[in-house]
Amino acid sequence: MKETTQHLGDAVELVTIQEPKFSTDVLHVMLLLPYEPEKSPAYCLAMSMLAQSCRKYPNNKAISARLDHLYGLSIGTGTVAYGDTLRLTFSASCIADRYAFGGEALLREAAQIAADCLFDPNVTDGAFDPGEFAIQQREAIDAIRNDTLDLRLFARQRFHRTFFEGEPSAFDTAGTIEQVEALGPQSVYAAYQELLRRASVRIYCVGPDADAEALAPLRDGFAALTDRAPAPFTLRSPSPCKDEVRRVTERLPIQQSKLLLGFKSETPLDIVHLRVFNALFGAMPTSLLFANVRERMSLCYYCVSAFYAEKQGLIVDSGIDSANAGRVEEAVREQLAVIAEGRFEDAALENVKRALTSAVRGIGDTPGAIVANAFDKFRFGEDLSPAVYLERIAAVTREDVMAVAAAYRLDTVYLLEEEK
Repeated sequence: MKETTQHLGDAVELVTIQEPKFSTDVLHVMLLLPYEPEKSPAYCLAMSMLAQSCRKYPNNKAISARLDHLYGLSIGTGTVAYGDTLRLTFSASCIADRYAFGGEALLREAAQIAADCLFDPNVTDGAFDPGEFAIQQREAIDAIRNDTLDLRLFARQRFHRTFFEGEPSAFDTAGTIEQVEALGPQSVYAAYQELLRRASVRIYCVGPDADAEALAPLRDGFAALTDRAPAPFTLRSPSPCKDEVRRVTERLPIQQSKLLLGFKSETPLDIVHLRVFNALFGAMPTSLLFANVRERMSLCYYCVSAFYAEKQGLIVDSGIDSANAGRVEEAVREQLAVIAEGRFEDAALENVKRALTSAVRGIGDTPGAIVANAFDKFRFGEDLSPAVYLERIAAVTREDVMAVAAAYRLDTVYLLEEEK
């Protein structure tokens, strides 16, 4: 596997990772800029518009026909927030050039279509096509509405409002139905133009044909932008701890209550130590939360933990009977104390380290996992290549995970319970 990084211009970097064993090439064009909740819905909708058509292929039928002709080449978009930074991605995937019956250079074709969509969208008089826009706007509204029907997701979104109060992370990147309804073809096109001007760009390409020359259409497209003014962003934005624990209870006509506990650390935490701690605490079926709070004590239907590395936050998400809310909170805090005080077996730590080691060894199995790992190296600003990652996992000690657990203190308790 050969990795090469090239600087292509003002805040534009290309990372190619050539791996002959794969039968496909993947391409991710990532746009990074400060996360501003009031602008994010327009950015998200602009990205979804780009994957539907462009000037060369002016409707979904035309672009789909072209993709089908290229052996089912696929394109798509996605949005995610990392702390106070928003990442919007245009992706493409194609079979390797060696499988093309007609000798087509499929990765270059993928790069050309990505460039056509990103730099020459289907626009008339400063606005996206109204018909295409109406479809994407309706789909965005439906997605937001559907999220409210997923009570576990809904509870987490409501929890974020308090846990990250006063911060961009308090809000979902897709925005509200009202925000999306207020957008139009002109305003979303203006948001698209702002994206190209303000975003820092990272292009990742993984596969047997990953080569800078194959991606020339993207290189040339960014080089042609004359008004670039990338906005500074930060991937580390610790969330301040509240002076006292904030408790919020909301009620809906539901059958299973949701209890979310949020913890924060004022101390920066090593990412590998954090991942080992989280696996021991609540991220795996063998974790303490599952083994004790769910299985031994039978206090919840599920109980899992996850961390927000950029915000130095930790969440425990559980489905419960509301009558058990106090006991669940006490039990979760006790399991955190078990780790902080070192009251766990060496075997438990070794088991989670083995599980994480197995996962890291699988990074090279798919192009998507390699892209994710490559972005993590940028995201955390340190070497997380599989070989180094394995060494760091092996070196994690009891004292390391104890220190992580001891750094967290309870910040927010959110309960979504059934109406009485």
